[in-house]
Amino acid sequence: MKVTINLPENALKMADDAAERMCLSRSAFISLCIAEKCKQDAFMETLPRMLSELQALRALDKKEG
Repeated sequence: MKVTINLPENALKMADDAAERMCLSRSAFISLCIAEKCKQDAFMETLPRMLSELQALRALDKKEG
């Protein structure tokens, strides 16, 4: 799908430089960044539940220990 976005010049320059270092097109680099950010956000949403479960396991371990 083709989209049009507006970016500050310095952000575009940073993206172009990073894309070149990775041997990617600008479009591929921006797509990769968006996908990675979405993965990170999804992980961060699960983090509180994971920490809560870890605390419950530690509490259970102390009771049994």
